[in-house]
Amino acid sequence: DFLDRMWRTIRAAGSAVLLVTQDLGVIANYCDRLLVMQDGAVVEESSVAAFFRGPRHPYSRSILLMQAERGAGAIEAPPADTPPLVSIRGLFKRYTLRRTRAVLQAGGGVYLDIRPGETLGLVGESGSGKTTVGRCILGLEKADEGELIYRETKIDLRQGLPRALRPKMQIVFQDPFDSLDPRWSVNDLLAEPLGLHTSLRGQARQARIAELLSLVGLEPATAAARPRMLSAGQQQRVGIARALACEPELIVLDEPTSALAPAARTAIILLLRALQQRLGIAYLFISHDLATVKHLSHRVAVMYLSQIVEQGDRDQIFSHPRHPYTRALLAAHLDTDPTRRRPDHPPAIRLEGEIPSPVDLPPGCYLAGRCRWRCLVARPKSKIYGCSRRVVWCGAGAQASPICFRRRSNHDHTRCPAQSDQGNSGIRRTRSGRGDRQRDAGTGGNRRRRRLRFRHLRRGA
Repeated sequence: DFLDRMWRTIRAAGSAVLLVTQDLGVIANYCDRLLVMQDGAVVEESSVAAFFRGPRHPYSRSILLMQAERGAGAIEAPPADTPPLVSIRGLFKRYTLRRTRAVLQAGGGVYLDIRPGETLGLVGESGSGKTTVGRCILGLEKADEGELIYRETKIDLRQGLPRALRPKMQIVFQDPFDSLDPRWSVNDLLAEPLGLHTSLRGQARQARIAELLSLVGLEPATAAARPRMLSAGQQQRVGIARALACEPELIVLDEPTSALAPAARTAIILLLRALQQRLGIAYLFISHDLATVKHLSHRVAVMYLSQIVEQGDRDQIFSHPRHPYTRALLAAHLDTDPTRRRPDHPPAIRLEGEIPSPVDLPPGCYLAGRCRWRCLVARPKSKIYGCSRRVVWCGAGAQASPICFRRRSNHDHTRCPAQSDQGNSGIRRTRSGRGDRQRDAGTGGNRRRRRLRFRHLRRGA
């Protein structure tokens, strides 16, 4: 939305913009020309269309090649009947703001299943609660409600994660530099989890450190380096090695590639894929990058304002999304195709306004204020499609037609004119969220009949 507004403002004012970015999708959709820099020097200058059609410089070609490599060779998903390694049931997390009675909800009844050797992608807007869910799973934050089931062992998330299970569940943080102590060497950083959770000492511990460095593709000499002496990609590899030190079964990846350059980002994705194939680790992959989630994940959960609104297999979510928020999120993704620029081909589905404040949640459906359907459901519930898909109930979930709001127990919604595709007999939504008889030819509605119908809706009939 910001980029669209920037584009319109620039065109209206006749201004020029120098946009510095590593995102090829932004370049393909919003730029006319581009400069490619390597080691402080400009190595290529061309139009955007010519760059994506055939870059001239070897470094430019390697950038596009890395984009293709990132999506190659996906790992086969575990069988659908495999029992979950970790299950989350009814996770709620709320924060009381200082010097006020206001409550911020970061987790609102989250249900997740993660199977052994599987990658579950968790996507959503900033502030939707993705990181909080990951931290509550690991016990870094104590949940207000909820239960974690680890291999049939039930754990109360209000008490945190027992110490005996901490080695089995680890995390890789978003910022590699801030997550590493700058005063310690890489050897000290890797020795710390080994000293806390294993009995390795002396030569055995040093051998394990060398093995971890080899696993993540670092030279043995890296053990003597400090974090500031390493690149961002190398720092993130050290963070991955720390997470692998105690042989975990689940790793929470909290946006591990967002702070990296394209080359390092692709290398980390390929490394994570190789480690999963070799060690059978399960990942909870939290990210904003839908392309990375699509290439790395087996299943995807979509989070909006503390709720999981839809989850299912990767192909189901990306090819046939049901919830309107999922549709809008996928429509907002920027493809690297300069022939279909977003300003020239605006998405058919988009949300209005900004995400509501988690301190002042709207009643009913949290998406109602941004969605054209504006559901009147008091509290949306999940609907299960098959054995692997769960979607929060929404009027737009099953079909793109108007929805009946009547709540009488004896009302037949299947025969209601609101469910019909006939435009002149339906009930449409207004910005106030009420039903209104369409004023097309043949309706014959009048003001009194509409007023009676509004009263009927307010009483909850």
